[in-house]
Amino acid sequence: MYDSLAVETQGPAVVSRFNSILILLLIAPLFSHAQTICDAYQSDSSASIFLGNVTDVTIDQPTCVQLGCNEKLHVHTLEIFKGNPGREIIITQFNFSTGQLMEKGHEYLIYAQPPRDNGDVYAGGAEITEVPPETLAWLRAYLTAPQTVRIYGEFRNVPSTLDAPPILVTLTGTGVNNRTLTTTPDGKYLYSFNDVPPGIYTVSASVPSGLIASTAQGSAYDWYAHNPTAKAPRSTLTGTIPKLNESIFSVAPKGCTKIDFTILYDSHIKGRVTDTSGQPVAGASVGLMMRDGREPELARGRFGLQTQQQTAPDGTYDFARVNPGDYSVVLHHFTPRENDPYPPVFYPAKSMPSDGAVLHLDASATIDNIDFVRPDALPPATIHVLVVRKDGSPIDRAYILVADAASSILLATTAKADATGHADLHLFTGREYTLTAATPEPPNVLIPATATEPETYAPPATQQEQPVCAGPVEFIAKDGLTLPPLIPDKTVQACRSAPRPMLNSASAP
Repeated sequence: MYDSLAVETQGPAVVSRFNSILILLLIAPLFSHAQTICDAYQSDSSASIFLGNVTDVTIDQPTCVQLGCNEKLHVHTLEIFKGNPGREIIITQFNFSTGQLMEKGHEYLIYAQPPRDNGDVYAGGAEITEVPPETLAWLRAYLTAPQTVRIYGEFRNVPSTLDAPPILVTLTGTGVNNRTLTTTPDGKYLYSFNDVPPGIYTVSASVPSGLIASTAQGSAYDWYAHNPTAKAPRSTLTGTIPKLNESIFSVAPKGCTKIDFTILYDSHIKGRVTDTSGQPVAGASVGLMMRDGREPELARGRFGLQTQQQTAPDGTYDFARVNPGDYSVVLHHFTPRENDPYPPVFYPAKSMPSDGAVLHLDASATIDNIDFVRPDALPPATIHVLVVRKDGSPIDRAYILVADAASSILLATTAKADATGHADLHLFTGREYTLTAATPEPPNVLIPATATEPETYAPPATQQEQPVCAGPVEFIAKDGLTLPPLIPDKTVQACRSAPRPMLNSASAP
Protein backbone atom coordinates (compact mmCIF):
# COMPACT_ATOMS: atom_id res chain seq x y z
CA MET A 1 0.00 0.00 0.00
CA TYR A 2 1.37 3.42 -0.94
CA ASP A 3 1.04 6.31 1.51
CA SER A 4 1.74 8.92 -1.14
CA LEU A 5 1.97 9.09 -4.89
CA ALA A 6 3.59 11.89 -6.87
CA VAL A 7 2.50 12.99 -10.31
CA GLU A 8 4.82 14.92 -12.63
CA THR A 9 3.38 16.29 -15.83
CA GLN A 10 6.84 17.36 -17.01
CA GLY A 11 9.06 15.03 -15.04
CA PRO A 12 10.89 11.75 -15.64
CA ALA A 13 10.94 10.11 -19.03
CA VAL A 14 8.63 7.39 -17.84
CA VAL A 15 5.93 9.97 -17.13
CA SER A 16 6.29 11.25 -20.66
CA ARG A 17 5.98 7.66 -21.77
CA PHE A 18 2.75 7.26 -19.81
CA ASN A 19 1.36 10.42 -21.32
CA SER A 20 2.39 9.24 -24.77
CA ILE A 21 0.74 5.89 -24.17
CA LEU A 22 -2.51 7.50 -23.15
CA ILE A 23 -2.48 9.85 -26.14
CA LEU A 24 -1.78 6.92 -28.42
CA LEU A 25 -4.72 5.07 -26.98
CA LEU A 26 -6.96 7.87 -28.15
CA ILE A 27 -5.80 7.82 -31.76
CA ALA A 28 -4.36 4.37 -32.47
CA PRO A 29 -6.35 1.80 -34.43
CA LEU A 30 -7.58 -1.30 -32.65
CA PHE A 31 -4.67 -3.31 -34.08
CA SER A 32 -2.06 -1.38 -32.10
CA HIS A 33 -4.29 -0.65 -29.11
CA ALA A 34 -3.81 -4.03 -27.45
CA GLN A 35 -0.03 -3.69 -27.83
CA THR A 36 -0.02 -0.26 -26.24
CA ILE A 37 -2.05 -1.16 -23.17
CA CYS A 38 -0.25 -4.49 -22.87
CA ASP A 39 3.13 -2.72 -22.81
CA ALA A 40 1.86 -0.32 -20.17
CA TYR A 41 0.59 -3.16 -18.01
CA GLN A 42 3.78 -5.24 -18.31
CA SER A 43 6.14 -2.32 -17.72
CA ASP A 44 8.08 -2.38 -14.46
CA SER A 45 7.32 1.34 -14.25
CA SER A 46 3.63 0.50 -13.80
CA ALA A 47 3.63 -0.72 -10.21
CA SER A 48 -0.09 -0.15 -10.01
CA ILE A 49 -2.90 0.76 -12.39
CA PHE A 50 -6.26 1.87 -11.04
CA LEU A 51 -9.26 4.14 -11.40
CA GLY A 52 -9.34 6.95 -8.86
CA ASN A 53 -11.52 9.94 -7.99
CA VAL A 54 -9.80 13.14 -6.74
CA THR A 55 -11.74 14.18 -3.64
CA ASP A 56 -9.58 17.11 -2.49
CA VAL A 57 -6.58 19.21 -3.57
CA THR A 58 -4.34 21.21 -1.20
CA ILE A 59 -1.18 23.24 -1.79
CA ASP A 60 2.02 22.17 -0.03
CA GLN A 61 3.34 25.68 0.72
CA PRO A 62 6.91 24.72 1.83
CA THR A 63 7.55 23.25 -1.62
CA CYS A 64 6.69 26.42 -3.56
CA VAL A 65 9.41 27.71 -5.88
CA GLN A 66 9.43 30.10 -8.83
CA LEU A 67 7.79 27.65 -11.21
CA GLY A 68 5.01 26.46 -8.93
CA CYS A 69 4.10 24.37 -5.89
CA ASN A 70 3.46 20.78 -5.01
CA GLU A 71 -0.22 19.89 -4.71
CA LYS A 72 -1.55 17.08 -2.55
CA LEU A 73 -4.35 15.19 -4.25
CA HIS A 74 -6.55 13.04 -2.02
CA VAL A 75 -7.69 10.17 -4.22
CA HIS A 76 -10.36 7.55 -3.54
CA THR A 77 -9.52 4.28 -5.33
CA LEU A 78 -12.50 3.02 -7.32
CA GLU A 79 -11.16 0.00 -9.22
CA ILE A 80 -7.72 -1.66 -9.13
CA PHE A 81 -6.29 -3.42 -12.20
CA LYS A 82 -2.70 -3.98 -11.04
CA GLY A 83 -0.80 -3.65 -7.76
CA ASN A 84 -2.17 -2.53 -4.39
CA PRO A 85 -2.41 1.28 -4.12
CA GLY A 86 -4.88 1.09 -1.23
CA ARG A 87 -8.42 2.46 -0.79
CA GLU A 88 -7.43 6.06 -0.01
CA ILE A 89 -4.14 7.50 -1.24
CA ILE A 90 -2.47 10.87 -1.56
CA ILE A 91 -0.95 11.81 -4.90
CA THR A 92 1.57 14.64 -5.12
CA GLN A 93 1.77 16.60 -8.35
CA PHE A 94 3.90 19.62 -9.17
CA ASN A 95 1.74 22.46 -10.45
CA PHE A 96 3.59 23.92 -13.42
CA SER A 97 2.08 26.88 -15.22
CA THR A 98 1.64 24.56 -18.19
CA GLY A 99 0.60 20.94 -18.42
CA GLN A 100 -2.54 18.98 -17.65
CA LEU A 101 -3.11 18.40 -13.94
CA MET A 102 -5.51 16.18 -12.06
CA GLU A 103 -8.38 18.20 -10.62
CA LYS A 104 -10.78 17.84 -7.72
CA GLY A 105 -14.03 16.04 -8.55
CA HIS A 106 -12.61 14.26 -11.61
CA GLU A 107 -12.03 10.56 -12.18
CA TYR A 108 -8.79 9.27 -13.73
CA LEU A 109 -7.10 6.12 -14.96
CA ILE A 110 -3.77 6.27 -13.10
CA TYR A 111 -0.46 4.52 -13.85
CA ALA A 112 1.79 4.67 -10.77
CA GLN A 113 5.50 3.96 -10.48
CA PRO A 114 7.18 2.04 -7.64
CA PRO A 115 8.05 4.10 -4.55
CA ARG A 116 11.34 5.98 -4.65
CA ASP A 117 13.85 6.04 -1.80
CA ASN A 118 12.08 8.99 -0.16
CA GLY A 119 8.69 7.26 -0.40
CA ASP A 120 7.34 9.34 -3.25
CA VAL A 121 5.70 7.56 -6.15
CA TYR A 122 5.31 9.31 -9.46
CA ALA A 123 2.32 8.64 -11.67
CA GLY A 124 0.60 9.61 -14.87
CA GLY A 125 -3.13 9.77 -15.41
CA ALA A 126 -5.80 10.30 -18.04
CA GLU A 127 -9.28 11.56 -17.29
CA ILE A 128 -11.77 8.74 -17.57
CA THR A 129 -13.79 10.57 -20.23
CA GLU A 130 -10.71 10.39 -22.50
CA VAL A 131 -9.96 6.71 -21.96
CA PRO A 132 -11.22 4.46 -24.79
CA PRO A 133 -13.73 1.81 -23.66
CA GLU A 134 -11.50 -0.97 -25.04
CA THR A 135 -8.75 0.08 -22.62
CA LEU A 136 -10.97 -0.57 -19.59
CA ALA A 137 -12.34 -3.74 -21.18
CA TRP A 138 -8.80 -5.05 -21.70
CA LEU A 139 -7.76 -4.22 -18.13
CA ARG A 140 -10.86 -5.85 -16.62
CA ALA A 141 -10.38 -9.02 -18.66
CA TYR A 142 -6.66 -9.37 -17.98
CA LEU A 143 -6.82 -11.30 -14.70
CA THR A 144 -8.89 -14.09 -16.23
CA ALA A 145 -7.32 -13.91 -19.71
CA PRO A 146 -5.57 -17.00 -21.16
CA GLN A 147 -1.85 -17.45 -20.47
CA THR A 148 -1.03 -17.15 -24.17
CA VAL A 149 0.89 -14.29 -25.76
CA ARG A 150 0.74 -12.15 -28.88
CA ILE A 151 3.68 -11.29 -31.16
CA TYR A 152 3.15 -8.84 -33.97
CA GLY A 153 4.40 -5.74 -35.75
CA GLU A 154 4.58 -3.83 -39.00
CA PHE A 155 6.80 -3.32 -42.03
CA ARG A 156 8.08 0.18 -42.74
CA ASN A 157 9.72 1.89 -45.69
CA VAL A 158 8.07 -0.61 -48.03
CA PRO A 159 8.61 0.23 -51.73
CA SER A 160 5.36 0.98 -53.55
CA THR A 161 6.16 -1.81 -56.00
CA LEU A 162 6.33 -4.48 -53.27
CA ASP A 163 3.12 -6.34 -52.50
CA ALA A 164 2.61 -7.83 -49.05
CA PRO A 165 2.35 -11.54 -50.09
CA PRO A 166 6.04 -11.90 -51.11
CA ILE A 167 7.00 -11.09 -47.50
CA LEU A 168 7.19 -14.10 -45.18
CA VAL A 169 7.42 -13.78 -41.39
CA THR A 170 8.76 -16.77 -39.42
CA LEU A 171 8.42 -17.46 -35.69
CA THR A 172 10.30 -20.14 -33.78
CA GLY A 173 11.23 -20.65 -30.11
CA THR A 174 10.82 -22.54 -26.87
CA GLY A 175 7.14 -21.63 -26.58
CA VAL A 176 6.27 -23.71 -29.64
CA ASN A 177 8.90 -26.41 -28.96
CA ASN A 178 11.10 -24.89 -31.67
CA ARG A 179 8.49 -25.55 -34.32
CA THR A 180 8.23 -22.99 -37.10
CA LEU A 181 5.19 -20.79 -37.55
CA THR A 182 4.83 -18.56 -40.61
CA THR A 183 2.54 -15.79 -41.73
CA THR A 184 2.38 -12.98 -44.29
CA PRO A 185 1.48 -9.35 -43.56
CA ASP A 186 -1.83 -7.93 -44.66
CA GLY A 187 -2.39 -5.14 -47.18
CA LYS A 188 -1.24 -2.56 -44.62
CA TYR A 189 1.96 -4.57 -44.00
CA LEU A 190 0.86 -5.65 -40.50
CA TYR A 191 1.48 -9.17 -39.22
CA SER A 192 0.46 -11.06 -36.08
CA PHE A 193 0.98 -14.36 -34.24
CA ASN A 194 -1.88 -14.76 -31.76
CA ASP A 195 -2.46 -17.11 -28.82
CA VAL A 196 1.01 -18.70 -28.79
CA PRO A 197 2.56 -19.99 -25.55
CA PRO A 198 4.98 -17.80 -23.55
CA GLY A 199 8.71 -18.39 -24.04
CA ILE A 200 11.85 -17.22 -25.81
CA TYR A 201 11.25 -16.52 -29.49
CA THR A 202 13.04 -15.56 -32.67
CA VAL A 203 11.08 -13.72 -35.33
CA SER A 204 12.55 -13.14 -38.78
CA ALA A 205 11.36 -11.96 -42.17
CA SER A 206 12.31 -12.78 -45.74
CA VAL A 207 11.70 -10.44 -48.67
CA PRO A 208 12.40 -10.58 -52.43
CA SER A 209 15.95 -10.44 -53.75
CA GLY A 210 17.49 -6.99 -53.70
CA LEU A 211 15.71 -6.02 -50.48
CA ILE A 212 16.43 -6.64 -46.79
CA ALA A 213 14.07 -6.70 -43.80
CA SER A 214 15.89 -5.15 -40.86
CA THR A 215 14.98 -5.14 -37.17
CA ALA A 216 16.33 -2.63 -34.68
CA GLN A 217 17.98 -5.43 -32.68
CA GLY A 218 19.77 -6.99 -35.61
CA SER A 219 20.67 -3.58 -37.01
CA ALA A 220 22.57 -2.73 -33.83
CA TYR A 221 24.93 -5.65 -34.34
CA ASP A 222 25.17 -4.94 -38.05
CA TRP A 223 26.13 -1.32 -37.37
CA TYR A 224 28.79 -2.52 -34.94
CA ALA A 225 30.23 -4.76 -37.66
CA HIS A 226 30.71 -1.67 -39.85
CA ASN A 227 32.15 0.40 -37.00
CA PRO A 228 34.85 -1.77 -35.41
CA THR A 229 35.95 0.95 -32.97
CA ALA A 230 32.46 1.30 -31.50
CA LYS A 231 31.31 -0.34 -28.28
CA ALA A 232 29.61 -3.69 -28.80
CA PRO A 233 25.86 -3.80 -28.06
CA ARG A 234 24.48 -5.95 -25.28
CA SER A 235 23.97 -9.62 -25.96
CA THR A 236 20.50 -11.12 -26.40
CA LEU A 237 18.60 -13.25 -23.88
CA THR A 238 20.08 -16.46 -25.24
CA GLY A 239 23.56 -15.07 -25.86
CA THR A 240 22.92 -15.36 -29.58
CA ILE A 241 23.79 -12.49 -31.90
CA PRO A 242 20.73 -11.87 -34.05
CA LYS A 243 20.98 -11.47 -37.79
CA LEU A 244 20.01 -8.25 -39.48
CA ASN A 245 16.54 -9.57 -40.33
CA GLU A 246 15.68 -11.17 -36.97
CA SER A 247 14.99 -10.35 -33.34
CA ILE A 248 15.32 -12.53 -30.23
CA PHE A 249 13.15 -11.82 -27.18
CA SER A 250 11.27 -13.31 -24.23
CA VAL A 251 7.51 -13.05 -23.71
CA ALA A 252 5.92 -13.64 -20.29
CA PRO A 253 2.48 -15.25 -19.86
CA LYS A 254 -0.33 -12.92 -21.01
CA GLY A 255 2.39 -10.80 -22.55
CA CYS A 256 2.89 -9.15 -25.90
CA THR A 257 5.83 -8.07 -28.01
CA LYS A 258 5.87 -5.83 -31.06
CA ILE A 259 8.70 -6.39 -33.54
CA ASP A 260 8.81 -4.01 -36.49
CA PHE A 261 10.81 -4.45 -39.68
CA THR A 262 12.24 -1.77 -41.96
CA ILE A 263 12.62 -2.64 -45.63
CA LEU A 264 16.08 -1.66 -46.88
CA TYR A 265 17.75 -1.95 -50.26
CA ASP A 266 20.69 -4.28 -50.79
CA SER A 267 22.80 -1.36 -51.98
CA HIS A 268 26.32 -0.12 -51.27
CA ILE A 269 28.52 2.93 -51.59
CA LYS A 270 32.03 1.88 -50.68
CA GLY A 271 35.68 2.66 -51.10
CA ARG A 272 39.07 2.87 -49.42
CA VAL A 273 41.12 5.52 -47.63
CA THR A 274 44.91 5.70 -47.92
CA ASP A 275 47.47 8.26 -46.81
CA THR A 276 49.80 10.21 -49.09
CA SER A 277 52.27 7.31 -49.07
CA GLY A 278 49.63 4.84 -50.22
CA GLN A 279 49.18 3.05 -46.87
CA PRO A 280 45.65 2.19 -45.66
CA VAL A 281 44.19 4.46 -42.99
CA ALA A 282 42.25 2.70 -40.22
CA GLY A 283 39.67 4.48 -38.05
CA ALA A 284 39.20 7.44 -40.39
CA SER A 285 35.71 8.97 -40.24
CA VAL A 286 33.77 8.83 -43.51
CA GLY A 287 30.38 10.53 -43.85
CA LEU A 288 27.53 10.08 -46.32
CA MET A 289 25.51 13.16 -47.32
CA MET A 290 22.26 13.06 -49.27
CA ARG A 291 22.08 15.67 -52.03
CA ASP A 292 18.52 16.97 -52.20
CA GLY A 293 19.04 19.79 -54.65
CA ARG A 294 19.52 22.56 -52.09
CA GLU A 295 22.85 23.63 -53.56
CA PRO A 296 22.77 27.10 -51.94
CA GLU A 297 22.83 25.37 -48.55
CA LEU A 298 25.89 23.36 -49.59
CA ALA A 299 27.57 26.51 -50.91
CA ARG A 300 27.19 28.07 -47.43
CA GLY A 301 28.77 25.04 -45.84
CA ARG A 302 25.46 23.68 -44.54
CA PHE A 303 25.19 19.96 -45.06
CA GLY A 304 23.61 17.15 -43.13
CA LEU A 305 25.01 13.68 -42.78
CA GLN A 306 22.85 10.63 -43.37
CA THR A 307 25.29 8.39 -41.56
CA GLN A 308 28.98 7.93 -40.83
CA GLN A 309 31.42 5.12 -40.09
CA GLN A 310 35.09 4.48 -39.42
CA THR A 311 37.34 2.72 -41.88
CA ALA A 312 38.40 -0.87 -41.19
CA PRO A 313 42.06 -1.86 -40.58
CA ASP A 314 42.53 -2.21 -44.34
CA GLY A 315 41.19 1.32 -44.88
CA THR A 316 37.87 0.25 -46.42
CA TYR A 317 34.37 1.51 -45.68
CA ASP A 318 30.95 0.38 -46.90
CA PHE A 319 27.69 2.30 -46.62
CA ALA A 320 25.25 -0.59 -47.01
CA ARG A 321 21.47 -0.67 -47.43
CA VAL A 322 21.21 2.93 -48.62
CA ASN A 323 17.96 4.17 -50.16
CA PRO A 324 18.06 5.22 -53.82
CA GLY A 325 19.03 8.84 -54.36
CA ASP A 326 21.85 11.30 -54.92
CA TYR A 327 24.73 11.34 -52.44
CA SER A 328 28.11 12.86 -51.68
CA VAL A 329 30.85 11.28 -49.58
CA VAL A 330 33.17 13.20 -47.27
CA LEU A 331 36.33 12.17 -45.45
CA HIS A 332 36.79 13.83 -42.03
CA HIS A 333 33.53 15.77 -42.11
CA PHE A 334 34.36 17.46 -38.80
CA THR A 335 36.52 20.54 -38.81
CA PRO A 336 40.20 19.88 -37.98
CA ARG A 337 40.81 19.53 -34.26
CA GLU A 338 43.66 18.60 -31.95
CA ASN A 339 43.15 14.84 -31.99
CA ASP A 340 42.14 14.76 -35.67
CA PRO A 341 44.10 17.52 -37.48
CA TYR A 342 42.90 16.73 -40.99
CA PRO A 343 40.82 18.91 -43.33
CA PRO A 344 37.51 17.64 -44.75
CA VAL A 345 37.82 16.11 -48.21
CA PHE A 346 34.69 15.89 -50.37
CA TYR A 347 34.95 13.19 -53.00
CA PRO A 348 36.88 13.12 -55.23
CA ALA A 349 39.31 15.66 -53.71
CA LYS A 350 37.47 18.91 -52.98
CA SER A 351 37.60 21.20 -49.96
CA MET A 352 34.00 22.48 -50.10
CA PRO A 353 30.78 20.44 -49.98
CA SER A 354 29.27 22.23 -52.98
CA ASP A 355 32.20 21.08 -55.13
CA GLY A 356 31.85 17.41 -54.23
CA ALA A 357 30.78 14.88 -56.87
CA VAL A 358 27.14 13.77 -56.95
CA LEU A 359 26.76 9.99 -56.84
CA HIS A 360 23.44 8.68 -58.15
CA LEU A 361 22.49 5.38 -56.51
CA ASP A 362 19.79 3.21 -58.06
CA ALA A 363 17.70 0.75 -56.04
CA SER A 364 19.81 -2.19 -54.79
CA ALA A 365 22.84 -1.00 -56.77
CA THR A 366 26.52 -0.74 -55.77
CA ILE A 367 28.89 2.16 -56.33
CA ASP A 368 32.47 1.07 -55.67
CA ASN A 369 35.94 2.61 -55.68
CA ILE A 370 34.93 5.88 -54.02
CA ASP A 371 38.49 6.19 -52.74
CA PHE A 372 40.22 8.97 -50.81
CA VAL A 373 43.79 10.03 -50.22
CA ARG A 374 43.94 11.62 -46.81
CA PRO A 375 46.09 14.75 -46.89
CA ASP A 376 48.87 15.29 -44.39
CA ALA A 377 47.97 16.61 -40.97
CA LEU A 378 47.64 20.38 -40.77
CA PRO A 379 50.20 22.23 -38.64
CA PRO A 380 48.75 24.14 -35.67
CA ALA A 381 48.44 27.92 -35.72
CA THR A 382 47.91 30.38 -32.86
CA ILE A 383 45.84 33.46 -33.78
CA HIS A 384 45.85 36.58 -31.60
CA VAL A 385 42.56 38.48 -31.13
CA LEU A 386 41.74 41.75 -29.33
CA VAL A 387 38.15 42.87 -28.56
CA VAL A 388 37.72 46.54 -27.59
CA ARG A 389 35.09 49.26 -27.39
CA LYS A 390 35.01 52.23 -29.73
CA ASP A 391 37.08 54.22 -27.26
CA GLY A 392 39.76 51.52 -27.27
CA SER A 393 39.05 50.15 -23.80
CA PRO A 394 39.21 46.31 -23.56
CA ILE A 395 36.11 44.16 -23.23
CA ASP A 396 36.58 41.59 -20.49
CA ARG A 397 35.12 38.09 -21.10
CA ALA A 398 34.01 38.82 -24.67
CA TYR A 399 32.76 35.70 -26.44
CA ILE A 400 34.65 34.66 -29.58
CA LEU A 401 33.19 32.12 -32.01
CA VAL A 402 35.13 30.71 -34.95
CA ALA A 403 33.59 28.63 -37.75
CA ASP A 404 35.45 26.66 -40.39
CA ALA A 405 34.68 27.96 -43.88
CA ALA A 406 33.98 24.42 -45.13
CA SER A 407 31.04 24.21 -42.74
CA SER A 408 29.62 27.45 -41.41
CA ILE A 409 27.48 25.59 -38.87
CA LEU A 410 30.36 23.68 -37.27
CA LEU A 411 32.37 25.70 -34.77
CA ALA A 412 36.12 25.27 -35.03
CA THR A 413 36.71 26.77 -31.61
CA THR A 414 35.32 29.15 -28.99
CA ALA A 415 37.17 31.41 -26.57
CA LYS A 416 36.71 34.18 -24.02
CA ALA A 417 38.80 37.32 -23.93
CA ASP A 418 40.72 38.05 -20.75
CA ALA A 419 40.57 41.28 -18.73
CA THR A 420 42.75 43.01 -21.34
CA GLY A 421 40.41 41.99 -24.17
CA HIS A 422 42.93 39.51 -25.60
CA ALA A 423 42.41 35.87 -26.58
CA ASP A 424 44.55 33.28 -28.36
CA LEU A 425 42.82 30.95 -30.80
CA HIS A 426 44.29 27.53 -31.52
CA LEU A 427 43.53 26.70 -35.14
CA PHE A 428 45.28 25.16 -38.14
CA THR A 429 47.57 26.70 -40.72
CA GLY A 430 46.07 27.21 -44.16
CA ARG A 431 42.43 26.81 -43.13
CA GLU A 432 39.89 29.51 -43.88
CA TYR A 433 37.85 30.65 -40.87
CA THR A 434 35.04 33.08 -40.07
CA LEU A 435 35.09 34.85 -36.70
CA THR A 436 32.55 36.82 -34.69
CA ALA A 437 32.90 38.32 -31.22
CA ALA A 438 30.21 39.43 -28.78
CA THR A 439 30.17 41.28 -25.49
CA PRO A 440 29.19 39.33 -22.36
CA GLU A 441 25.45 38.98 -21.98
CA PRO A 442 23.93 41.72 -19.80
CA PRO A 443 22.64 40.52 -16.43
CA ASN A 444 19.14 39.11 -16.37
CA VAL A 445 16.45 41.36 -14.97
CA LEU A 446 14.42 40.16 -11.98
CA ILE A 447 10.68 40.37 -12.64
CA PRO A 448 8.99 40.70 -9.20
CA ALA A 449 6.27 38.31 -8.15
CA THR A 450 2.63 39.35 -8.51
CA ALA A 451 -0.56 38.09 -6.95
CA THR A 452 -0.88 35.50 -9.70
CA GLU A 453 2.68 34.96 -11.02
CA PRO A 454 5.87 33.97 -9.16
CA GLU A 455 9.05 35.98 -9.62
CA THR A 456 11.22 35.04 -12.57
CA TYR A 457 14.20 36.26 -14.58
CA ALA A 458 14.33 37.56 -18.12
CA PRO A 459 16.88 39.35 -20.33
CA PRO A 460 16.29 43.03 -21.14
CA ALA A 461 13.77 43.50 -23.94
CA THR A 462 16.28 45.57 -25.90
CA GLN A 463 19.14 43.08 -25.60
CA GLN A 464 18.89 41.88 -29.19
CA GLU A 465 18.78 45.50 -30.40
CA GLN A 466 22.02 46.57 -28.72
CA PRO A 467 25.33 46.76 -30.66
CA VAL A 468 27.02 43.83 -28.94
CA CYS A 469 28.58 41.92 -31.87
CA ALA A 470 31.69 42.36 -34.04
CA GLY A 471 32.28 40.68 -37.38
CA PRO A 472 32.08 38.51 -39.27
CA VAL A 473 35.80 38.55 -40.07
CA GLU A 474 37.22 36.00 -42.48
CA PHE A 475 40.88 34.99 -42.54
CA ILE A 476 43.31 32.25 -43.52
CA ALA A 477 45.12 31.00 -40.45
CA LYS A 478 48.86 31.14 -40.05
CA ASP A 479 50.84 30.78 -36.89
CA GLY A 480 51.31 34.10 -35.08
CA LEU A 481 48.67 35.96 -37.09
CA THR A 482 47.21 39.01 -35.29
CA LEU A 483 43.78 40.19 -36.36
CA PRO A 484 42.85 43.88 -36.33
CA PRO A 485 41.00 44.92 -33.15
CA LEU A 486 37.37 43.79 -33.10
CA ILE A 487 34.89 46.52 -32.16
CA PRO A 488 31.28 45.39 -31.47
CA ASP A 489 29.15 47.64 -33.68
CA LYS A 490 26.28 45.35 -34.72
CA THR A 491 23.38 43.55 -33.15
CA VAL A 492 23.66 39.80 -32.79
CA GLN A 493 21.12 39.34 -35.58
CA ALA A 494 23.10 41.67 -37.86
CA CYS A 495 26.23 39.60 -37.27
CA ARG A 496 24.40 36.40 -38.14
CA SER A 497 22.87 37.76 -41.33
CA ALA A 498 25.90 39.70 -42.57
CA PRO A 499 27.42 38.41 -45.83
CA ARG A 500 30.81 36.79 -45.70
CA PRO A 501 33.53 39.43 -46.18
CA MET A 502 36.50 39.19 -48.47
CA LEU A 503 39.56 37.69 -46.82
CA ASN A 504 40.84 40.56 -44.68
CA SER A 505 44.33 41.90 -44.68
CA ALA A 506 45.17 40.92 -41.13
CA SER A 507 48.89 41.27 -40.67
CA ALA A 508 51.39 39.14 -38.87
CA PRO A 509 53.23 40.72 -35.97
